[in-house]
Amino acid sequence: IQIVPTGASVGNSRWMSFRDDWNRTNPEDVNVYLPDFWTVDSEFFQNSQYGPDTATVAIFGAFEYDAIAAIGLYACMYDKTENIPEEWWDDWFVSLSANGQTTNMEALEFHGLTGTVTFDANGNRKSSTANYEAHSLFYKDGVPAFYPSQRYIPETTSWETIEGVRMVYNGNADVL
Repeated sequence: IQIVPTGASVGNSRWMSFRDDWNRTNPEDVNVYLPDFWTVDSEFFQNSQYGPDTATVAIFGAFEYDAIAAIGLYACMYDKTENIPEEWWDDWFVSLSANGQTTNMEALEFHGLTGTVTFDANGNRKSSTANYEAHSLFYKDGVPAFYPSQRYIPETTSWETIEGVRMVYNGNADVL
């Protein structure tokens, strides 16, 4: 068995809403906020290569989305007047961290694509708010591989079995 952190979870309504809205997103609504060299083409949100059902978006993209949200929300906590200087990160956050001073990250909590996000005094995400999956070892076409069999639900501190998948403790030769 492997216990691995995971980004998106089908039990998270915010992730499900993000996933369901993906194909309805108009690239022009996004591109107006991006420099020319970062704009997305007209097929970006229709292309399955970039879609939310890909492992890249579901795992890494969900964490990245929440990281950007955390930075933005933290900036708003820093200066509620919305007059945040461009150099606030370098001049304030990094210098406080380097000097071992508190950055008050514990005060930040929000509900993101990866679930409820809270931080400890060091600015690390509390592991109690992370999503985890238990992966069992299966053999598919004679090749061993780990596949998710259960999901940890932090809100209820319980494990949920993924439909149709047994938890396998000994790597037996069950086929998916």
